[in-house]
Amino acid sequence: MDIIFEIFLEIYGELMMLIVPESKWTKKKGAIALVAVLNFIGVIALFLWGIVLLTDNGNTLGWIPIFFAVVLSAVQIGIGIYRLIHTKKE
Repeated sequence: MDIIFEIFLEIYGELMMLIVPESKWTKKKGAIALVAVLNFIGVIALFLWGIVLLTDNGNTLGWIPIFFAVVLSAVQIGIGIYRLIHTKKE
């Protein structure tokens, strides 16, 4: 189970980091990278918070932070794929 979780987290991290620019760094690209990393940390925190609420307390409100974590990560992955497609066209 741990191996599956590590593989999932590695793939997820790579998809989330598609938004981080790789070419010449500017202030704008640095800000984008900072927001991407903070979003990644926030998504992990929301997901873990939801899991703790569900398992330790038996509180069904734990689904709310999990939902927001999934939505935020989907948005960031979508933006990363969009940037990847437009970078390839140039």
